[in-house]
Amino acid sequence: MLWSGVLCAFVSNVAAPLLVLGVIQRTLWEFPEDTEAPHGILLGLAFACNIGGMLSPIASPQNAVAMNVLRFHSVSFAAWIAVALPIVLFSIVAAWAIILVVWKPFKDVKGIPLHVVSTESGKDTRVTDRVVVVVVSLITIILWIISPDVLFGDTGVVALIPIVVFFGTGILAKEDFNTLSWHLMFLLAGGNMLGLCAHDSKMLDILAHSMHGTLVSQPPYLTFVLVILVVALATTFVSHTVSAMILLPIIAKIGFLLPKQEGILSVTPAILVMLSALMCSGAMAFPISSFPNVNSLLAEDSTGQPYLKAKDFLFCGTLITLLFLFCLVTWMLPLAYVVLEGFH
Repeated sequence: MLWSGVLCAFVSNVAAPLLVLGVIQRTLWEFPEDTEAPHGILLGLAFACNIGGMLSPIASPQNAVAMNVLRFHSVSFAAWIAVALPIVLFSIVAAWAIILVVWKPFKDVKGIPLHVVSTESGKDTRVTDRVVVVVVSLITIILWIISPDVLFGDTGVVALIPIVVFFGTGILAKEDFNTLSWHLMFLLAGGNMLGLCAHDSKMLDILAHSMHGTLVSQPPYLTFVLVILVVALATTFVSHTVSAMILLPIIAKIGFLLPKQEGILSVTPAILVMLSALMCSGAMAFPISSFPNVNSLLAEDSTGQPYLKAKDFLFCGTLITLLFLFCLVTWMLPLAYVVLEGFH
């Protein structure tokens, strides 16, 4: 689970669950039919990738939406990780413990079956290609961390480096280009266009100002808790990405209407948007909530039968969602203030 979560930070929680499932698929087939081990592993993969999708600005589509909304505050790659890392590590360990207690996946398992991997297919890959992939990947990650806005203007420009190098040197071919998740790219682009249209039409201002009286009359912390609750409910029944596209621009407007505060429990627009974005990835009670959940739901045994049913996500997913929500409205608020406002 920990490896899956970390992998999401650099290849997104759309690609990571596919990659990990491809690696462990045959190992799952080797487990005895009467054991719950595959169920626990697949739930762990889904939950870990949901949580890992919070770890960096590129870890999930909803984070990309949040970074676009947060342009008014200039949240760096390193600042995002500094806020998200503690809650990600805590949530992965908590999810692991919940799955072990509820499912007892390894109760009747004497050992993990080993799958012999053939290395013949890898012999055609040149050593230089492997070196280039490692070096370019490391350079890209380092540039993301050290505030690329100063040198390149945007993290998206840095992301072009591996694209140009890998396709330019022939490491990736046009077949690989055609297998990219273009539907996801257009979904994000459509969300950005909706945001621009809503901004230019003043729709967000109208919505936010209609709530101005209520927001001013109640404590900002109460508004923060209510916003996180609304995001948790919405992202449970609607996909994380779509919810982020709709809710985060409105939440940013709400943040600017809150009274100015001082202290580590202050709720600022940047904190409100970022913690709401994390909550977008934290709802995981239903398979429809996220791609990692769908990916695990569709995993099949050697006879073509799915391991999991939709109801298998409900109990553990609800517990993890509630625990994550509690963390956001308690100790994550002062942590976010220290990182985003204390050093800004």
